Amino acid sequence: MPALTRIPEGQRGPVLADVQGDSAWWLVPLDAAEELADVRAVSVKPPGWTLDCPPASRMLFGHLWLNYPDGTGVLTDPAVLAAALGPGGYRFRTGVPA
Repeated sequence: MPALTRIPEGQRGPVLADVQGDSAWWLVPLDAAEELADVRAVSVKPPGWTLDCPPASRMLFGHLWLNYPDGTGVLTDPAVLAAALGPGGYRFRTGVPA
C-alpha cells in the first residue's frame, strides 16, 4: 500500500492484491524484468504466466483490485515502481522499531 500511494494516479497501472497472502501484483510491461531485478521483494513472472483475476467490481478467492484495469492498456512503468518501493525495495514491517 505505501508504494501504491507514492505513484501518481495517472502513472499507476492495474494492481491486484491477495488479502490473505499479503501479496500484490503490479501489471508492468513484458520487458520489465531487467529493470526490476535489483528491487527486493519483487518477483517478475515470465510472459505466459497465469494470474487469476477477479472482475473489477468484486473480490474473488481473496483477490481484489487496488487499482482497477480501465481498458486503456496503461501499465505501471517499472522505473516508477522501483522508485516507489524505495532503495533496495520496500521492507515489510517486522514490529521492531528501526
